[in-house]
Amino acid sequence: DVCMGGRVAEELVFGADAVTSGASSDFEQATQIAINMVERWGMSDKIGMVTHRHLTAGGAETAVSEETRKAIDSEVKRLTDQAYHRAKTLLETHREKLDRLATELIDKETLTGDQVRVILKNQ
Repeated sequence: DVCMGGRVAEELVFGADAVTSGASSDFEQATQIAINMVERWGMSDKIGMVTHRHLTAGGAETAVSEETRKAIDSEVKRLTDQAYHRAKTLLETHREKLDRLATELIDKETLTGDQVRVILKNQ
């Protein structure tokens, strides 16, 4: 869910038509986590507790059927969509805090963890 926060924040603050490409690496990370959840760690009820990603020392993957590949892709999309929607709900619920953080970041460019905690605590 954390990986989706930057994109969602941009959408909420600037509008869906004005988002930047800044979140692309976050999407890549979220997608890779979802792929690992489904293909390696057996964390999908639909796919099951099996691994479909057997990497060799050279990095080659074993082949899976087209049907299995479609099911895996569908699960990865479902997981990333869920993460996006949870992040959106969370940031919409705490929009005032998002705006306070954004204002401080515009002013200071960077914040420490302690500074973030102070900003979020102050009402």
